[in-house]
Amino acid sequence: MSQRRETEHIEKELADARTKAKEHFGAGIGLGLVSVGAAAIGAVCPLCVVAVPALVGSGVYHRYKQRCMERELDDVPESAPEGSASAADGNV
Repeated sequence: MSQRRETEHIEKELADARTKAKEHFGAGIGLGLVSVGAAAIGAVCPLCVVAVPALVGSGVYHRYKQRCMERELDDVPESAPEGSASAADGNV
């Protein structure tokens, strides 16, 4: 049963990381496009110069975290239903 909880916990964290990655990366790209447009007319926002790389970097980090959790989830062995024999038990 604890293996099932662990899998559910990893899946929840995976969904959260996926959402954060999309939000942060999208916000960084969007803000970057607005900044480029503003720079084209001569206005440069100092906050944008700092925020764009920070948001994009955060999105990349969360995407990396998501991939690590996907690998961890793939490494968690599937538990056999109770009362059934499994190959891991040597009962083939």
